[in-house]
Amino acid sequence: MGNRRGLPVGVTRVGDRFQARPTDGSRRPRRFDTLAEATAYLRSESLRDEDVSEALRECLTGDRPRMVRATALARDEQIVRRLPAAFLGLSLVDVLPSDVLTVVADWPGGTGTRRRVRTTVQAFFTRCVRTGRLNASPARDVPVVATDAGRQPRPFSWAEVDALSAAVRPHRPDVSDAALIAAHTGVRAGELRALRVGDFRQVPYPRLIVSRSYPENARSETATKSGRSREVPLDGVVLPVVVRLARGRDLDAHLLTAPGGGLFSVRNARRDVHWDDIAPGHDWHDLRHTAAVEWAQMTDVLGPADIQTLLGHASLDTTERYLAGLSGTIRQTRIAAAFSQIVPAGTPETRHTGMLGGTAGGVS
Repeated sequence: MGNRRGLPVGVTRVGDRFQARPTDGSRRPRRFDTLAEATAYLRSESLRDEDVSEALRECLTGDRPRMVRATALARDEQIVRRLPAAFLGLSLVDVLPSDVLTVVADWPGGTGTRRRVRTTVQAFFTRCVRTGRLNASPARDVPVVATDAGRQPRPFSWAEVDALSAAVRPHRPDVSDAALIAAHTGVRAGELRALRVGDFRQVPYPRLIVSRSYPENARSETATKSGRSREVPLDGVVLPVVVRLARGRDLDAHLLTAPGGGLFSVRNARRDVHWDDIAPGHDWHDLRHTAAVEWAQMTDVLGPADIQTLLGHASLDTTERYLAGLSGTIRQTRIAAAFSQIVPAGTPETRHTGMLGGTAGGVS
């Protein structure tokens, strides 16, 4: 039933835009340029309490058995049993392509196995679109990388970090702040979410005390992954950000909050800023990798044990494996920096002089 202006329930006209207010009153209204966008938002909000696990169970016991052979259904059921708990717990309407990409890329086994996993997940989300639960499938264009190595870390460059921060700041300044803190301190998403104002200390030097985590699929705060507290110094770029966030606030208040005042959510942040469009190929954890690359290149100051402390790894072996996974990226970063010194194209006979000390030959 519509309202007196012929609009769907929950939608009102505000100037030349449409305001959509969820009918249960549990969420803030949002404004959209078109009626279709406002209507789609209300429909997605009405389904927000349905998680992936619930929808999967309904799929496997609904029409899926009639659509595939028994062997295919058995494989589907086996894959569903092995899906990560964090993915199963996501609200169905909040799943992003990067969430599906992580599931597929991290799946153990060969390329063929991951293709089978992708097929099962794609079929599930296609059904969700067909039944009206979703407007579009987040699994539609997810690739399977033809390698058995799984997803490799892909740290941001500092230029990419700055561009990301600048792009989202006008609409979600909290996401801009969070991305800068993550890239410059290497804190995990759950640790970032759990930071309090009182965890910021300036004496004897500016730093964050990382002593707890609050994963988005947890009901309460937990210990850090290593079980230990650590201190992470703040550099000159991120220090003003933290000072601004902490100024005049209660010590027990969360350092980062969502626009409505609740806990900061990486998942919601990625959805709201269209993460896959502004940071293609990256996930949020790559911001932590960015800090690790920076520290790994400070070999005259930091050793592996120091980096272990900063990253919060329980063992040095973990840190060494972590850095080994980043070594290719570090090397490529150095190569790119060297090539940036090459004179502009157009004088090929002298292109290499700037990098090779005045000679274009003699390289073996």
